[in-house]
Amino acid sequence: MLAALLAFSGVSGFPFAEDLEDIIDTIAQKLGLPMGSIRAEVAKLSDAIIPGSSRFVLNGLMRDLIPADVSGRTSLGDVAPATAIGLPGSSAIREVTDLLGPAASMIQGVFATTSTLAKATYRPEVTFNDALRISPVTAFRLVGDSWSYYNTGAITDRRGYIVSPEMNAGIILTRLLGFYPKAAAEQYQTIMVAKRITDYQRQISAGFRIGWVKAKMAGDERRARAIMDAARDWNKSNKDMQVNIKGWSRALSEARRPAVERQLRSAPVSARQNLEQTGRLLLSD
Repeated sequence: MLAALLAFSGVSGFPFAEDLEDIIDTIAQKLGLPMGSIRAEVAKLSDAIIPGSSRFVLNGLMRDLIPADVSGRTSLGDVAPATAIGLPGSSAIREVTDLLGPAASMIQGVFATTSTLAKATYRPEVTFNDALRISPVTAFRLVGDSWSYYNTGAITDRRGYIVSPEMNAGIILTRLLGFYPKAAAEQYQTIMVAKRITDYQRQISAGFRIGWVKAKMAGDERRARAIMDAARDWNKSNKDMQVNIKGWSRALSEARRPAVERQLRSAPVSARQNLEQTGRLLLSD
């Protein structure tokens, strides 16, 4: 069984592999270790031993034979739900929905599909195919995706953005059979790893910056200098995951503004006049 999983899904398809990945990444990030993704570290190690082997080790030996994401269908790696809920940037709603099981996903899908169908009757930017692509009924999603791929001439996401320009009859056929396109799966896997690393990097940077702002606001220059020195030491020790120190003075100036003023400055220009009027109505003189 393990040999078959290795051939079709790679080591990421082994039972509990994705759950262990989430847990390891969560522990490493909570401890402040310079590792954003264990998957990226395994890929680096595999390529260091045998150049070009990482994609086969992680996703199976069959990946280049057909244009479909076979590993996504044969993988047993994601067993326990909500294991990524403690990671920076994770969606709590999505993790809780996974925890509640298929019934919650079905209810969410029905509401989303019904709302989109209603909008498609009177809003020109919404189409009936948009509703098909988010339908809780698998057959409808497959038809909606395939129709979108055919019309666009490329693999697109639900917003209509191109995920991969690769397109042929095999991709549409395998999508109708229930397989996600391999090219799109590779793109999303790369994005997932990159997002996990960058979200962790942002969290580390924000931790230093918020601590520095608090020290400056309290007039504790000694602690502020210590935090700045700690950030520089982090950058020296972690060349691949450096924090941004340049924006700290701007963060301090923003922290000294009233909360409503900060909100107005971050709002879209077209909405500021209405928000300013609301502020005049609700705020005390």
